[in-house]
Amino acid sequence: MVIRHADFDPQAGHRNILDFFNDKPVGPHTRSFLCYSKQGINVPSEYLSPVFKKFPLLRVLHANTMKISKFPKELLEFIHLRYLSLAGGDNFKVLPENIGKLWNLQTLVITTSSRTFEIKADISTMERLRHLKTKGAIILTKDKKSAPNKNLQTLSRLSTSSCNDEVLSKAPNIKVLGIHGELDTLLNNVNLQKLACLTKLKLIYYGRVTDAMSKLPEPIFFPLNMKMLSLSATKLDWCNMRILSKLHTLEVLKLKYHAFKGEKWDDNGDGFHRLHSLQIEQSDLVTWSISESSFPSLGSLVLKNCEKLNVIPVGLAKTLHTLEIERATKSGVHSAYNIKNEKEKNPEKQSIAGGKFKLIIAPGDLKYVLITLHTLFTKMMF
Repeated sequence: MVIRHADFDPQAGHRNILDFFNDKPVGPHTRSFLCYSKQGINVPSEYLSPVFKKFPLLRVLHANTMKISKFPKELLEFIHLRYLSLAGGDNFKVLPENIGKLWNLQTLVITTSSRTFEIKADISTMERLRHLKTKGAIILTKDKKSAPNKNLQTLSRLSTSSCNDEVLSKAPNIKVLGIHGELDTLLNNVNLQKLACLTKLKLIYYGRVTDAMSKLPEPIFFPLNMKMLSLSATKLDWCNMRILSKLHTLEVLKLKYHAFKGEKWDDNGDGFHRLHSLQIEQSDLVTWSISESSFPSLGSLVLKNCEKLNVIPVGLAKTLHTLEIERATKSGVHSAYNIKNEKEKNPEKQSIAGGKFKLIIAPGDLKYVLITLHTLFTKMMF
């Protein structure tokens, strides 16, 4: 029997990875190996060599629950690999230069506890590489003046120290870009408008001198065709939202982990014409006010850990078709039901929103739901 697919699952009773191989031997024709576990499995380096030698023809290796301390040199012989996913702790922080031997590799995913991840290889020479994703900020070695990699579509997360026009010119068709570090330095080092294919941009702030980004760059900084923008830990003042409102192609906006700081956000309705999805997580926002012309296309709103927000603007009811809240205030839950009632009272707004309105409330906030329903029932009775 030829086994072309093998998976390791602790839920099936395997105590560790070596246990798995003893229970279910695999042959030289295996094409994929998938390792799943709710918790990471520490795999000493001396175990890796005999394990990987059993898979000479692997094309897919998904092992991000196998925690390693360094890149296994045995993997460099797996020239058939198309997909590779690895994980490690603080010590897993370098990708060797000879990773270029994996010339068939199309997707590389690295999960590491290290804040930075150094890539010594010249990734522009890996002509088939399409997606490169890491948890640590990517630090690239000195450029080797190679030709651009026109197939590279995803590069996340790139450190601000390695993000410049010269590096990005090596990925002219990039579609998804994540940048991590002191974002203020980007203003002088990069012109994202040159990346015509870039539609998704993620900015994560980490600073050694200050713990917040001073301001957002003007709209001319952002990609011309950007549809999705995610900001995390930037701690910007809400007045910077006026800049984002001018991004005419923006459809999805995600504000995570105190992307904006401050108790008050007033939107004057001048912008966000194409924005259809807004997500705010971990915010100290207390008061959010909008005008009649605000968010004319907003269909989905997600609010998580906005534990100070008093009221969700009822004016959003005119376009919303989905509202999701988690860890909200009592008054926030009550205002969510006000929006729901507004939708039900005006059936024409249902059709404008594209279907029946959907309100999603996290289990932890259900205690407020009962109070809200009791209040509404009392008003109806009297």
